Amino acid sequence: MFRAVATLYDGEFKIRQDNAWAVNYGDDGADGTLEQNGANIAISAGHYIIDFDAFNFTLTVTPAKQCGE
Repeated sequence: MFRAVATLYDGEFKIRQDNAWAVNYGDDGADGTLEQNGANIAISAGHYIIDFDAFNFTLTVTPAKQCGE
């Protein structure tokens, strides 16, 4: 399991292997299950906790509060 805390802008993203685009994962059904070369994942601007399970190829994106919110 990989976890990242990130501030993202409005747009889209994917998970990619080895900092290259040869192997990348998106979400064709917007259901949290990733597919190789799948669709870009839409995101609204905000602070997030992103959990990526590399064994089951699942992704969970949870809004995170900043200190003081």
